[in-house]
Amino acid sequence: MSTYDDVNAICPFFLSGDKQRITCEGLIDKTKCINRFDFGKDREQYRSRYCDSNYEQCRIYRMLMDKYREQE
Repeated sequence: MSTYDDVNAICPFFLSGDKQRITCEGLIDKTKCINRFDFGKDREQYRSRYCDSNYEQCRIYRMLMDKYREQE
């Protein structure tokens, strides 16, 4: 179940999250990338920094963009 603040995520690859996880589109078709954080506060900081803004700086975003560029 997503947290309340997940509605602020603007990254096109963000799918969902919970208290300690962020789920994004996967690098392989029909998969998901799940990032589990040891602490909820770290998850919230990451989401706020990369999912809500500046997502172009996220490593996962950049890998996924490379995936789509290769398909062109």
